[in-house]
Amino acid sequence: MGMMTWREMWAIVTGDNPDFLHFHPVLAAISIYLLIMMLCYTLYQLSRLLPSTLRSYAFDFFTTLAVCSYPFGHAVMRQAYGGAGYMFGMVPLVVINIQLFSRGNGSPLGYWMDFLQGTTSLWTMLTHIPVQILAGIAAFSLGRYIYMLEFHDSFAPALFDERCYTDLKTTLATGFLVETLGVTWDSWLGEQTLSKVKFIDMLLKVINCSILVNLGVGFTGMYMHPAMASGLSFGCDGTERWEHLMVYWAGPFLGCFLALQLNKIVRIPDLSGFKGQPARLSSPLENGSGKQNGIHKQNGLGKHNVYNGRMAKATAENSKKQVRRGKKRWY
Repeated sequence: MGMMTWREMWAIVTGDNPDFLHFHPVLAAISIYLLIMMLCYTLYQLSRLLPSTLRSYAFDFFTTLAVCSYPFGHAVMRQAYGGAGYMFGMVPLVVINIQLFSRGNGSPLGYWMDFLQGTTSLWTMLTHIPVQILAGIAAFSLGRYIYMLEFHDSFAPALFDERCYTDLKTTLATGFLVETLGVTWDSWLGEQTLSKVKFIDMLLKVINCSILVNLGVGFTGMYMHPAMASGLSFGCDGTERWEHLMVYWAGPFLGCFLALQLNKIVRIPDLSGFKGQPARLSSPLENGSGKQNGIHKQNGLGKHNVYNGRMAKATAENSKKQVRRGKKRWY
């Protein structure tokens, strides 16, 4: 017995058949977003009951699962209203998602960036990324189950077509370049401070990401998210597996590296402080200098004893965690 459609569920609950077959595109997309968000957030919160050694993996899994499943709703908005519709759905959704899943890392590129910046160990990165890949694969199944509810008239044809087709609509070299440059720009901008108001700073960066996706979607699908790309399109007709890895894994990973190198050369002036000084200097990552300003001068004499050293280390670790939370990866 297959999964019931929303109409069958409605008939069971109310005793009457609905007067229409499908939802309006906006309502269909919102329904998909809400179902994914509520499911993933509930499981995300339940993950707090797990042992501490497993908790971070569960947080990452359900955060990544949500991020990689939202494209099933984005597809409805894009089909009905084009790029503007995609942005209308994606931007507020991502802003809310960042607030809800504050302790999870939703992309392998987040760990790769942290590793390159020295805030995450190689072991942590190598053990968490496979969990994110599994979440990307699970997102494909979750999306198909949601399609079975038939909120929109495009869902049934998608379910009947058992084959999947590549999103790489250009040459391998062009696709590699598009994903690499997209991640380079997005990651570089993520290291900048665009506004002294944290919410506006985040909003501008999310809008930037949505624009990048619109610009590149016709070339590669513009995933800028390796786990999402592999979960939704790995092995699809039209692209060899090694080509997929080159475009959607090697390209974005190279893009993160290039972004950090570019950040050493070009930076947007930080307008959040006074007289050209950054608003917060408690972490070596906040001003992009790679140096820890003032942390060893807590007693004003440029010296610190063992107690001060421990306090400085604890302060630095807490600050790094705050910075990582403030620079969530949303793509």
